[in-house]
Amino acid sequence: MNSNITAALENIEHQSRQMRKNSDDVSENVSDGNRLVKQLRAKSDESSTINAETAEMTSNLQQSAGTVKDIVDTILSISGQTNLLALNASIEAARAGATGKGYGDH
Repeated sequence: MNSNITAALENIEHQSRQMRKNSDDVSENVSDGNRLVKQLRAKSDESSTINAETAEMTSNLQQSAGTVKDIVDTILSISGQTNLLALNASIEAARAGATGKGYGDH
């Protein structure tokens, strides 16, 4: 009977050690999981920051593109007016005839 009790106690001790090892493994896995979650959170925060910066840069780029468009429109308007003035000068020179010769050549 003593040998049965000793065998049962040894079995309990072995199972207890195995449960302790399993518990340690689970604790380690939970710790690893927590570290991964923290890393993912940091990457998510970093990604959010980058997205916000990208949105701001895109907005600034759109504003700059609008400014460039306004400048180009102004240049085109001035160019159109200059062409009209040149055409008018040519017409006036032609109307003046020989007297206006050289008027549009400057």
